[in-house]
Amino acid sequence: MPTDLTIAAFQKHVSDRYEKADRERGWPKTFAYFIEEVGELATALSGDDRANLEEEFADRVAVYTREHLRCESRRRDREKVSR
Repeated sequence: MPTDLTIAAFQKHVSDRYEKADRERGWPKTFAYFIEEVGELATALSGDDRANLEEEFADRVAVYTREHLRCESRRRDREKVSR
């Protein structure tokens, strides 16, 4: 990952790293995974382990970015079909 990170570069990194596995898992299991990750963040928020909290926030940003990219991809696919 580049040191001068842009949002677009971060989104590409996340897509390159996770998109294949997420597509193979399918949206129901990916959504369940997302909910599990939110639960881990909730647990970290109630504790006093700063390193764990930072890790859980970073995980959530990555998972949220993946979901955003998936939704954008579906939106673009629908637009292509409607043209």
